[in-house]
Amino acid sequence: MGIRHFGSYIVSAQRLAAKAQPGSVVRWDRLEKAAFSDHPSVLAELEGVRRSPQSTKPRWQLVLAVPIVLAMGFSMLLPILGVSAIAVGRFQNYEAPPEEMIPLAGLFYLSTAIALLAWIVIWFMGDRRRSGVALTFSVMTVVLGALTGITMSERGTESSVASWESWIVPVVAAIGLAAVLAMLQLFARSKKSGASLDQSSGLPPNKLAELKARRDAVSDLAETDRLAIKRDLDAAVSDLEQRGLVTAADAERARGTELGGLALRMGSSSATSPSR
Repeated sequence: MGIRHFGSYIVSAQRLAAKAQPGSVVRWDRLEKAAFSDHPSVLAELEGVRRSPQSTKPRWQLVLAVPIVLAMGFSMLLPILGVSAIAVGRFQNYEAPPEEMIPLAGLFYLSTAIALLAWIVIWFMGDRRRSGVALTFSVMTVVLGALTGITMSERGTESSVASWESWIVPVVAAIGLAAVLAMLQLFARSKKSGASLDQSSGLPPNKLAELKARRDAVSDLAETDRLAIKRDLDAAVSDLEQRGLVTAADAERARGTELGGLALRMGSSSATSPSR
C-alpha cells in the first residue's frame, strides 16, 4: 500500500520526505513514485512506461477471462429468449401452447435473475467502475421483463393456466435485480463523471492526456490501497510543511491534488527554504 520493504529499509513517501533537508530540493515526482512503489501498473504510468494489459495480469486471469466473457454474453440473451418464448404465438402463424411456453419463459427469467445476481456480486467484488454493458443488460431486462410479465399474465388468464402466477415470480425477481444493477451503474457513473475535472484545468493537452492515463491506472486500485497511498502522501506533505521545507500554499495545493497528478500539478521539483 505504497510501502515496500528492502530488508529493514522501507520506501514510502513519508520516509522519503523525512530525508529532505533545508536548502535541498523537494522532488514531488519521487515522493509520488515512492507512494506508489507497491503498484507497478501506476508506477509504470508515472515513469512514462506504457505496459500492455496482458503484461500486468497473471496468465490464469487471461485464460479465465474467455469463459467469463462468453458467459456474460450468453446471459444477455436470456431475457430475449424469455420474451420470445412467451410472445412467439403473438408474432407467428401458430399459437404456442401457453401451458408449455409460460414455464419456459419463467425458466429463462430464473436464469436471468441468477445471472444478474452474479453481475452484482462481481461488481461489488471488483473495482466498482461504470460498465456500459452492465447498464445495457439491466435496462434491457427491465423492458423485456415487463413485456414478458404482461404477456404471461394475459396468456395465463386467457388460457386458464393454473401455474402462471408462480412462473411470473422469476420475471419480477429479474426485473428487481436489473433495477438494482442499473442504479449501481448510474451511481458509479455520477461518482466518476465529476471527479477531479476542476483539477485537470490549466494543464496543457499533452499533460491532460498523461493525467488521464494516470487517473485510469489509479482507479484500477482497490479503495483501501488508494486511501493508504493518500494517507502516505498527506503525511509526507505535512512533514515538509511543518519543517518549513514547503510553503503552506504549496502544501495545501499538494494535499488537494488527485492521486497520480502530484508531479504534473506541482512540477517535478521545488526548491526548499534554507531554514524555517
